[in-house]
Amino acid sequence: MITEIIKRDGRRAPFQIEKITDAIYAAAQASGGRDREMAERLAQQVVQLHKRVATTLIANRLRDLVGVQHHRLFGAFSQVLTQLYGRYLKAEYARRLARFVVCVEVLVIVPC
Repeated sequence: MITEIIKRDGRRAPFQIEKITDAIYAAAQASGGRDREMAERLAQQVVQLHKRVATTLIANRLRDLVGVQHHRLFGAFSQVLTQLYGRYLKAEYARRLARFVVCVEVLVIVPC
């Protein structure tokens, strides 16, 4: 629900649907219209449209922000994983090298 508006000069004021209704009704009167109820229905439609548009814009903005944050987090996570995998590979290489050296020593010690 709309709770406040920002005026052209930057001031904040409470939202009043009556002001939208009055503006629509004044425009209708200027063109020969006299149906106040239609102006009220149109004002309600304006508010509903604003809600849908605002919700869509907010959802899109959040999706964009989440995407950026996901990219940043995934990038950082990827770097950590790369570092950990590098450490694992070094440890695995050292372990395999030690096993190889033992095997070579055993081969040297055991007569053929």
